[in-house]
Amino acid sequence: MGMKIYNRYILALALVFCIVDGLMLASGHDSLDAHFAVLVIASLITTLVFVHFSAKAKKMLNSIAFSFFTGFLVIVALRIWDIFAEA
Repeated sequence: MGMKIYNRYILALALVFCIVDGLMLASGHDSLDAHFAVLVIASLITTLVFVHFSAKAKKMLNSIAFSFFTGFLVIVALRIWDIFAEA
C-alpha cells in the first residue's frame, strides 16, 4: 500500500518550502511578505502538478490553492494600502 495523493502532496510542499526558504535566506531576503509571496507561488505550482495526478483530489487541492491565493491577495492589498498611505 503506497502513500495517498494527499500525503505525497504534503510531503512535496514541505520539501519545496524548505528548498525555497533556504534559497531565499541564502540570497539575503528577509522580508516576510516576499517569503509568503514566493511560497504561495510555489504552492500553486505544486498544486497544479498534483491536480493532474488525481481527478478525485482536484477539489480538495484547489480549495487549498484558493486559500493560499487569498492570503497572497491580502498581502498585495496591504502593500498597495501602504503605498497610497505614504503618498
